[in-house]
Amino acid sequence: MWSMTDGIKEPCNVDGVMCRESGRLAEVLSNIPVEMPIEEVVDTIINDVEAYTADEEQDDDITLVAVRVS
Repeated sequence: MWSMTDGIKEPCNVDGVMCRESGRLAEVLSNIPVEMPIEEVVDTIINDVEAYTADEEQDDDITLVAVRVS
């Protein structure tokens, strides 16, 4: 289970396309293996957002809280 701010979903790439509009976030989430440690899940998502935005300056925070219930 996770909660994220719009800084994860709405950052733009160099073409001005939001991450969620590109489908990239959904793709990243769907490719995360269930057994991946939660710390790696968080790192994977945040690293992908940073890669997507490249050198574009972001005005929003990037916050992600993840909890694995077992």
